[in-house]
Amino acid sequence: MARKTSGRIFLSFHWAARLVVFLCVLVCSAPICAAPVAAAGRVECSAIQSKVLRQAVRYCALLPPSYDAEKARRYPVLYYLHGLGDNEQSLLNLGGWNLVENLREKGRIGEFLILAPDGGRSFYVNARDGKLRYEDFFIREFVPAMEAKYRVRAGRAARGITGVSMGGYGALRLAFQYPQMFGAASSHMGALIKQIPAALTDARELGRGLSFLGEVFGRPFDRAFWDRNSPFTLAREARSLAGLKIYFDCGRDDGYGFDAGTQALHELLKSRGIAHEFHMYPGGHDWSYVTEHMSASMEFHSRAFGLRAAAIKDHDVLECVEIEPVHGSNVMTAKEKALKVIENLPEDVSFDDILEELYVQEKIERGLEDVEAGRLISHEEAKKRLARWLEK
Repeated sequence: MARKTSGRIFLSFHWAARLVVFLCVLVCSAPICAAPVAAAGRVECSAIQSKVLRQAVRYCALLPPSYDAEKARRYPVLYYLHGLGDNEQSLLNLGGWNLVENLREKGRIGEFLILAPDGGRSFYVNARDGKLRYEDFFIREFVPAMEAKYRVRAGRAARGITGVSMGGYGALRLAFQYPQMFGAASSHMGALIKQIPAALTDARELGRGLSFLGEVFGRPFDRAFWDRNSPFTLAREARSLAGLKIYFDCGRDDGYGFDAGTQALHELLKSRGIAHEFHMYPGGHDWSYVTEHMSASMEFHSRAFGLRAAAIKDHDVLECVEIEPVHGSNVMTAKEKALKVIENLPEDVSFDDILEELYVQEKIERGLEDVEAGRLISHEEAKKRLARWLEK
């Protein structure tokens, strides 16, 4: 078993295998049953006619596996905002939906809807010239329409928003602007710029420096308008972001310099005492960076929805897999002990937290301490090895 000591872990591979079998069995080794086949979710794409935008806006709804079968059940909802150059199908086309399904199958997230509208090149704001009022569309039309059409739980705690690049900017900005609507917000490599250099707002430099912003923020670029809509301004001036759960990350080598903005937002929130989770990782500004870290935001939102261990507690594996006692015939089975551990955990822990707690429980590792004495590995290495077990 594993014991956490000064940020490091003692790990028994023998017990890692047993716990992985009970938690996430991919191939049931016990002769009494076959491994359950995880149900798949489904996707439907359609359009909503917007009076605000005076046009139809396409969207995709990513529905969890039980949505069609459990007609009386309501679900939390996560709004996904795509990046510049993408559309409402970006999660489907770029592999994000497969990643979500995989996380569900492994019990790392619970069931919630994901709704992804087409944001064009809007940056999810009302444009400077007043012609494209995307923010008004999203808040006044899209969210109410989607939550009337789909079985969504009522209330802020059951509503999250996330995005990538332009969508990361939009997710944080909308959550900071409307904290009464969203319980959690996240961003990957969000288009965060603390302060645009004056030289880049000159019309002659616009094409070279700020062309990716398009005409949303004015042509010529309106610096004051940009500042009013900035997540930095909203975070500084917001009366209260209390209760809003916040996650954001970025690659250290972001080609647009959004790493500097990400770091600056972290420092601003920290100075204001606003709780948040923030990471800077190796990587640039591309979809490979997103796929490497999207699982973190999905798990973050699952926890924010209060879904952290439901998929594990209810997993059919627990009904069909028996594991031999840890130490002698009078000791509880690992299955029974692990269930007891999970049931006693707080509501706001992640799947990884559950695994770690199973590792360090003295009741589970009884009689194994001496065997593992001296075998010290890092927590990160323990998780890597666990991941390899899960793939077998």
